[in-house]
Amino acid sequence: MDAKGDTARLVLSIDGGGFRGLTCLLILQHLMKQLQANPKPCQVFDLICGSSTGGLIAILLGRFGLSCDDAITVYQEIGATMFDGEADNGKIWGHIIHGEQFSSSILEKKLEELIEKYTGSKDTLFRPPTDASDAVNHDQTRTFVTVVSKIGAAGTDAYRIRSYPTPASEIEPSPYGHKWTIFEGARGTCAAPLYFSPLRILGGNSVYLFQDAGSSGFNNPAKIAVSEAEQVFGLTLQSPWSV
Repeated sequence: MDAKGDTARLVLSIDGGGFRGLTCLLILQHLMKQLQANPKPCQVFDLICGSSTGGLIAILLGRFGLSCDDAITVYQEIGATMFDGEADNGKIWGHIIHGEQFSSSILEKKLEELIEKYTGSKDTLFRPPTDASDAVNHDQTRTFVTVVSKIGAAGTDAYRIRSYPTPASEIEPSPYGHKWTIFEGARGTCAAPLYFSPLRILGGNSVYLFQDAGSSGFNNPAKIAVSEAEQVFGLTLQSPWSV
């Protein structure tokens, strides 16, 4: 994405689409290899965002700072764990037709293992505290993923779970003041209604449910990325690079 003026910012927006996300990673891997030194995406992009499976990829590339090669390996590992080979033999469609869901507990366990592996704790915050250094080196890249409230109306603007301070004009998702963990961001953005149960967050005496923003019309978060980048960087931007 090019800015009007002297400063250029690069923003990567990654669509949802189930295991098709592997294609996005392969395309990005090819693009990175065309650049000198074959850099990690976090060394190229100022902002990385995604919805659904794209949100998971955004976390791998942006919040964890992985190379495309490593992200592909992890992504394939997650896919094999979630679907247990069913994507290869057609059983996945049987689940969908009969309104069944995959095991959310299996997905959650795998996410916790990965987060602990790359950050040192399964409870690492999505946005690092200001009074402590980040456990992950991601070259100052900002990362956000999208989620929506399960009880929200279709088309309602998606919430953005960020690795950086919320812009002054934006509203954080309820419960107010909740410190989102990487696990919650990953689990929420991946909670496609046909596949997994929604993410549950307790706030006082209330339970808040979040799910994949793709179900509310935000499977492609490119416009959200433009809006976010304009607020974060204070620039007028055009033409997001979306995969």
